[in-house]
Amino acid sequence: MKKRNGNKKEIPKIKLKKRINSTVSKQISRREPDLWKEISSKFKQLSKAYRDFREKQKIIKQKEERSRLKGQEEQRLKEREEQRLQDQEERRLKKEQKLKAAEEKRLKEEEEKRLEAIRIKEEKQERQRQAQIYKERMAKAERARLVQLEEANKLKEKKLREKKAYDEYIEKREIEKQKEEEAKRLKEEEAKRLKEKEEKRSQEEEERRLKESQEQEEIIQPEEEKED
Repeated sequence: MKKRNGNKKEIPKIKLKKRINSTVSKQISRREPDLWKEISSKFKQLSKAYRDFREKQKIIKQKEERSRLKGQEEQRLKEREEQRLQDQEERRLKKEQKLKAAEEKRLKEEEEKRLEAIRIKEEKQERQRQAQIYKERMAKAERARLVQLEEANKLKEKKLREKKAYDEYIEKREIEKQKEEEAKRLKEEEAKRLKEKEEKRSQEEEERRLKESQEQEEIIQPEEEKED
């Protein structure tokens, strides 16, 4: 109530100012004694209009509040129902997922067992196959080793024969070379001896010729002296 009275005081001041600016200012000059009565009447009318306006506004606000509260309640009930349905749907989905997961797990375990049995069987077959392959490879390797050993023995014998033949050839060539060198040495010695003999003979011949020449000159010289 105090708030309403306060509003009464504020509104008339505003309206009074507007009124003074318009019609009331004109009437002051003509009817001075009736001015305040008219102002009071206008003020009462404005106050009543303002109270009616406030009451209407209050009723409107109350209706809006009731409508708002009703909407909120309806919204809350709607959300609660939606939440309930959502929770129900989630429980249903979780149950289905759980059953599906259990079924998948069972199928997975069965598949794993089946694959494990297949793997064990295949591993056994693979071991047998590998053992057979290993056995065949060992037999083949043994045969190849024996063949290689035989070939190696043959090659060794061949190399021994070739080496013996080569050694014999080298020995023969060495003997022949020694013979050739000996023959060459003897031939060179013979040639040297003959050359020395020839040189000695030539020297003796030269000495003899010189001696004869000197003797001839000695014979000629005394004869010339006799003639002188």
